[in-house]
Amino acid sequence: MSRKKGLSLEEKRERMVTLLQEKQDFFQLKELEKLAPKEKGIIAQSVKDVIQSLVDDGLVESDKIGTSVYFWSFPTKAANTKKRKLEDVTNSLADIQQKRQKLKDVLDQAKVHVASLVLKRRMSRKKGLSLEEKRERMVTLLQEKQDFFQLKELEKLAPKEKGIIAQSVKDVIQSLVDDGLVESDKIGTSVYFWSFPTYGVPPFPLSIFVLADDVIIFYSWEVQVAREAANRWLDNILSVKSWCRNRFNIDEAVLNKQFGIPEDMDYLDT
Repeated sequence: MSRKKGLSLEEKRERMVTLLQEKQDFFQLKELEKLAPKEKGIIAQSVKDVIQSLVDDGLVESDKIGTSVYFWSFPTKAANTKKRKLEDVTNSLADIQQKRQKLKDVLDQAKVHVASLVLKRRMSRKKGLSLEEKRERMVTLLQEKQDFFQLKELEKLAPKEKGIIAQSVKDVIQSLVDDGLVESDKIGTSVYFWSFPTYGVPPFPLSIFVLADDVIIFYSWEVQVAREAANRWLDNILSVKSWCRNRFNIDEAVLNKQFGIPEDMDYLDT
């Protein structure tokens, strides 16, 4: 026959508390080591650990009187201890619920924020291109075509090739003209717009000195830039003249006289 299984720690604790509350007296450890085995079946060797665990949990009181330590536990003590534990648990539960509510509020705010962002994104998609995107596409269109256009022509061409709605073409073109990114001029009764590609200035040094026939010639970077700009404008003028001749069958001499273009106008040497 197998040996009878001993008491668990929790059973010993319960029996020890019951013993003390039944006796309602004060005991030294050595007294409990004799009394507990006899009345509650708690082996003497475990009494010290059981008592200490109960003291640590506040279920048993202890105090040193003289040179001796006494232990006791009255029924009201146990009730008060349980009440305090219940209060602690209740307070902890309240704290947890409060934190849970705060987290829920934060989550709700995050959901609202995300929903707002999604809505704004959808609305921005419906709105179409921004003004800056329209400007970039319009300049690209004109530089790709390298031709001269009236407003009504751009209002047909821009939606088809660059996705710019016709109603916004006028404002886009005007903003580009104001910023100097698109050229415009009135020829007869019509206004034409154009923008030819401009090429970057080569990386000339700030100054170049050339010794020729004992004369030092100074070329500044700014002068070089100005010359190239003047030559680009001459390109534009010649392109306009060529376009006018072909489109309106106007003699070049008439054009020169009409717009004050010198007959001997030519490119500047770079």
